[in-house]
Amino acid sequence: MKWSKELPENFYFYVGVTLDGVCAVICPASFFDEYGCVFDQYLQIESLLPDILTENIECMFDSIESVEETRKVLLKRNFAENKEFNRFCASIFEPLYSNETDVPDLETASDINWLSSPLTKEEQETFNKADLEKGEPG
Repeated sequence: MKWSKELPENFYFYVGVTLDGVCAVICPASFFDEYGCVFDQYLQIESLLPDILTENIECMFDSIESVEETRKVLLKRNFAENKEFNRFCASIFEPLYSNETDVPDLETASDINWLSSPLTKEEQETFNKADLEKGEPG
C-alpha cells in the first residue's frame, strides 16, 4: 500500500525513549485497529514527517527533540494519539527503558518481535490481497 498517500491523522504514534534517545513509533491506524500490532514494513511517509524525525527501522523514527516536544510536533502535524496504541507500545518500551540507569538485556530485547505481525500465513495473504485489489503493492 502506498502509505504516503494517506493523511497524518490516519496514523497512530507513540513517543518513547530507547538507549539511542527519543524515538517515535508510527503505525497505520487501520492496521493497528485490525491486527493489534505495529506494522512491520517501511512506510515511506517521509513527506508527512516533521524534520525532527528520521527513520531508524520499520515504523520507528529517531527524534532530535525531547519526548514532549516530539509529541507536540506530531500532534501539530495531525498524527493521531490512541490510548490502546500507546498502551501497547509502552508495554514494550517501559520495561526495557524504565529509567536512565537501566540497561536492557539486549539478548532478551532482541527476542521481542513486537514489530512483527501475529498474523497467520492465510491472514497475511488476505491482507496483501486487499492491497492488490486497491491497485497498490503490499
